[in-house]
Amino acid sequence: MYGDPPKMALFDERGRKVSHAFELTASNLLSFQNALRRALAAFLGTHLEVAGAELVRLKDAETFVRVVKSGHYSHVIYYGHAIKELNILLPALGQNLTPSRMAQALKESSVEHFDILGCEGAAIAAELSPQVPKIRVGYLPAKREDDVDVDVATLRVRSLTIQPQTIQHFGGGHR
Repeated sequence: MYGDPPKMALFDERGRKVSHAFELTASNLLSFQNALRRALAAFLGTHLEVAGAELVRLKDAETFVRVVKSGHYSHVIYYGHAIKELNILLPALGQNLTPSRMAQALKESSVEHFDILGCEGAAIAAELSPQVPKIRVGYLPAKREDDVDVDVATLRVRSLTIQPQTIQHFGGGHR
């Protein structure tokens, strides 16, 4: 699952800022998904197979609830924004997902492992984990940093790199 990336300033090959920003749209969605799949595979390495994984764009909390409860997933990864001060995930502008809402959905699912690959998601994972004691909840110990290469003319994503760090975990019986 992934949330909308932020609008990012773009720079040309000489490092000069261009007049428009990157925004996820229908015309660059597939290039973003392909780059995200490659980035997650590189980031996770041999720990998890993501080649055949389903990528779901989260537009709101209801999408998270529907997908988690309706699928037969054992491992779910959230790649997107997390807001430490509010202790929420922010899948899209103006939309939030609280730990209690996530817990309700996860309890009614087949999920055994849930990783939050959002900036500063440790507090969210810490609040979520006791609510879902049978689920292993992962988080990044430091702010997630990404390198994104975008074609300035088409706004298609050429590559995405998630800077390496080790996912930490709370709870759950599965290792």
